[in-house]
Amino acid sequence: MVLNRTNLGNGAIKKITEKIERIAPILEGVYGHPTYHPHAQEDPLDELIRTILSQNTTDANTHLAWSRLKRRWPTWEGLWVEGGAVSLQDAIKPGGLSAIKAERIINILGELMEREGKLSLDILREMDDEGAIAYLISFKGVGLKTAYCVLAFSLGRDLLPVDTHILRLSRRLGFLPERTTMDEAHIILNRATPSGMALSFHMNLIAHGREVCSARNPHCMRCPLTVECLYYSGEVVV
Repeated sequence: MVLNRTNLGNGAIKKITEKIERIAPILEGVYGHPTYHPHAQEDPLDELIRTILSQNTTDANTHLAWSRLKRRWPTWEGLWVEGGAVSLQDAIKPGGLSAIKAERIINILGELMEREGKLSLDILREMDDEGAIAYLISFKGVGLKTAYCVLAFSLGRDLLPVDTHILRLSRRLGFLPERTTMDEAHIILNRATPSGMALSFHMNLIAHGREVCSARNPHCMRCPLTVECLYYSGEVVV
């Protein structure tokens, strides 16, 4: 099953959970306790396309690309009828990789019309997490991270999307083995994160990755997590 496929047993997951329970309050002491996401209650199709636009670019570039897209086509029906991959590519150019993203978005809209007869992902509201994730990743170009973002941020599901910051910190802190893939990380961390903690833990790990635990030259001397960190102790080198 999508949400349960991992080689780690319950004992290993329990140890990760215990470590998360020690670390999450420390991060909340530094960055706060987020209880909502900026895109909370957004239409799930909006969140899907916004997440695609956010791939391999900055938040500022994502916002600019999104604003240009929605200003040109306020509705997805308008884009589907009046637009096309070439026109969309021009609109979302500030976000980078515009040709790839435009083709991906147009293909998703086409698949959605074929399946549902309308440009809506409201069907997700009726599905459990497992079914909704399986449905989303069945679209070409939609991976686990994108699926988790849609469910967590637009539908308020208690799920933890994993980005590059979270993957890096999770390896350094010992939540995950060094060679854990992004997909494996989604499965493991979502099994291990205690109920109700996913949103706060997700946002605070990202904040810590941006501000302190950078990919190169992390600021270990001002990190409050060194006692838990395998990278700091020299046990891992990622």
